[in-house]
Amino acid sequence: MDNHSSSDAAEALGAAGYVWQATYSTDEWNMSWVDDDENAGWVILRHRDSGAS
Repeated sequence: MDNHSSSDAAEALGAAGYVWQATYSTDEWNMSWVDDDENAGWVILRHRDSGAS
C-alpha cells in the first residue's frame, strides 16, 4: 500500500471509492480507502479542539 495524501483520499471517497476499514479511538480515526482505479491508502484524522465556545 502506497502513502497517499489526504486529498487523494478525499478524491477517492468523493468519486467511486470506498472506506475499506476504519478504526476509532477517543480523538482519532484511522481509515483505509480504495479508489475506482484500485489505488489504496490510509489517512489518520485527529480531532482538534479549536477552543471556541
